[in-house]
Amino acid sequence: MDPFKDCFGDIVDLDDPNTYQDDDYKGTVLELMARIEEKIGYSLFVLQYHHRDWDLSDKTKQPYRVDKLCKEFAEESRIRACDDIPENRLWFQKFMFKFGDEVENIC
Repeated sequence: MDPFKDCFGDIVDLDDPNTYQDDDYKGTVLELMARIEEKIGYSLFVLQYHHRDWDLSDKTKQPYRVDKLCKEFAEESRIRACDDIPENRLWFQKFMFKFGDEVENIC
């Protein structure tokens, strides 16, 4: 079990395959990576250019958390992108869920 408290206060088990029933969570490691990169790019654009509140000094604010997640994605994807195995697909699914939860209210 990998419990995660989402933005609504609900606890989600990130190890439960039922968490990833949506089609966005299906595919190879490279397909999952591409979807995550699209979400990251959109989120960074909105934060930097629409909201203009890209202040990374305040660890309690969304831009700091998004930046931290982006760095985690960059580091892990270098390691995991080469092997399309269930463990790596699950890591990308978990990341996509956590990132999506973080930016759910970004617009």
